[in-house]
Amino acid sequence: MDEATEGAEVDERAEERTSGGDGATETERTDGGTAGGATPQVGSERPTPTTADERSEAIAAVEFLARSETRVRILDALVESGPLTRDDFQRRFDAARTTVQRNLDALVEQGWVRERNREYDATQAGEWVVEDFGHLVRTVDTASELAPVYEHVDTGAVDLNLRHMDVSVTTPDPADPLKMIHEQVTHIEGAEYLRMLFPLTCAQALEALHQQVTEAGADLELVVTPAVAENLRSEADYREQVADLQAAETASLWVYEGQFPYYLGRYADTVELGLVDDGQPAALVATEDERARRWAERTVEEYRTEATPFEQW
Repeated sequence: MDEATEGAEVDERAEERTSGGDGATETERTDGGTAGGATPQVGSERPTPTTADERSEAIAAVEFLARSETRVRILDALVESGPLTRDDFQRRFDAARTTVQRNLDALVEQGWVRERNREYDATQAGEWVVEDFGHLVRTVDTASELAPVYEHVDTGAVDLNLRHMDVSVTTPDPADPLKMIHEQVTHIEGAEYLRMLFPLTCAQALEALHQQVTEAGADLELVVTPAVAENLRSEADYREQVADLQAAETASLWVYEGQFPYYLGRYADTVELGLVDDGQPAALVATEDERARRWAERTVEEYRTEATPFEQW
């Protein structure tokens, strides 16, 4: 019986094709976040199955490989270190001799491995399979991780391509209703540099910002919506905190006459992108990718230049 696939080592993908080098497209705030992918090298394009029968055969071949971790590992080992003998595989995998031989024979029959003088090596076709199967595994893994994000994101408003970035995603947890807020506050605490867009009023985040500015002298630019500005002026506790921020030399508050499609926090090393659904936090994405930092810096600046100083609003 075939072993269940646990995954395979994957090749790094080619850098996505972008105009600014930071994952953003040339059109402002209009990337769906899923464009991009590996850029084929000249002469490296391989024919794509065009008929139903060809596609069916290709899918069957993918299934043949995916159903067995041993086959995946054999191909990976051959591409990385081949040629190898059957004894080499047994030492590497600590597998039964019959299991190794059965899978080697199957891969030879498939045309992905060849045997010469009792040594096995990957064919050119086998190398292609390893490369593109790794890409498929990476794509599926990324799609699964980002699914909660793109379920809520306005793809016409976010021109940041998350697909090729190392991200962490936090979603609402019924057992821990404040989980996403705690994650946000954790990033604020200790940050000396803060550039932020607030579409919602969050008491815990505002308290953390107040502490960082008044006690640690953090450099803060905070842009809020009119609804948030009204809350900050109407609540006594907020008014006191805002007064302290306005008095601080390192902080500035701004009001943007419009709505933000997301919460955005740009810290020294981290970017947070928070998505809202029906007025409630839906997902929080964090990354240290340099492309995301450049995008966040530019985005906050764009909104700030169109905003009014809080004291003049």
